[in-house]
Amino acid sequence: MTSTSSVLDRLGAAYPSRRVLLGSLSKDSNDPAVTSHTYDEMWVDWELIEDLCGGRDQMIFRAQRWLPQEPEEEDAAYGVRLNRSFLLEAFSDTLDKLSSKPFSREVKSIRPEKLPERLREIHGDVDKQGTSMSTFAKWMLYDGLKYGHALVFVDYPSVPPDLTLADELAADVRPYWVLISPPNLLGWTSEIRGGKEIVTSIRFKEERTVKNGKYGDKRITVLRHVTAPVGDSPGTIQTFTQREDSGKYAE
Repeated sequence: MTSTSSVLDRLGAAYPSRRVLLGSLSKDSNDPAVTSHTYDEMWVDWELIEDLCGGRDQMIFRAQRWLPQEPEEEDAAYGVRLNRSFLLEAFSDTLDKLSSKPFSREVKSIRPEKLPERLREIHGDVDKQGTSMSTFAKWMLYDGLKYGHALVFVDYPSVPPDLTLADELAADVRPYWVLISPPNLLGWTSEIRGGKEIVTSIRFKEERTVKNGKYGDKRITVLRHVTAPVGDSPGTIQTFTQREDSGKYAE
């Protein structure tokens, strides 16, 4: 017979990536990873959705939350019940189908000639990683259906201050889109300017792959704090990296 602990330990080892998305949610107001109260309210609804989309193994890994052990149930019997549990993955399958259907035909700009020169070919590579506008739009709709909204951060490469426009065109330096999964947007601030609510700062997590040793690589989690320009003052970007030993974020 399989014990409860062995089932959960095995699945925990098989799904370490769940920690990156769901873990390290701080409530220390001086920690850049602190979550806003609005985030906490949304997470109440997202928790089950996130685990359902992880499939059967994720639901069993989170068994203490969704498949709790009965008061008089022995560990061995509980382990057998977990192993026999199944999940009809209709929810995630529905999300995939609904988000794919509208983009069975490629999305293109209606009047590409009206776009600035550097953006005319953006529909073929919106994120500087070869993602077409159709694929990116599908991902946005998927997030919208799953979480209730989708988030896009428009970024721009860092370039030397003396770079000319001709140099930028030759190097294909242009704005690009970054899709932020809603659970990775930890907090934001806003204020009223000219009668409109304007987002003034955001904090979000993202994964990056970096070299590890001579030949290997590893994934790290970074947190970016982006502030919007105010008057003549430019916006700022702070980048924090999650420490492997403590899980805390440091510049």
